[in-house]
Amino acid sequence: MPEDINIPKERWLAIGHHMSEVINRAIKKEQLPSIKSDTADQIESLYIEKSKKILDGFTDLKNINTAPETLLLAIHLQCAANGY
Repeated sequence: MPEDINIPKERWLAIGHHMSEVINRAIKKEQLPSIKSDTADQIESLYIEKSKKILDGFTDLKNINTAPETLLLAIHLQCAANGY
């Protein structure tokens, strides 16, 4: 995980579970619905950028709209980093 995001050890399982669901959706060619812009506006850009970098490594995601996945992962990263 990037050094500038401090995620408590007890939150790693939740992040791992999220990533397995991302992979499962990609394999099934399922896509998440769009996330409302007011929700997206509450996510810090640091977490969105880190989320993009993480998801860019998954070749199975190349053929789907990754914007909702990016935002959902960014929400998980931000919440985990903030202890939620």
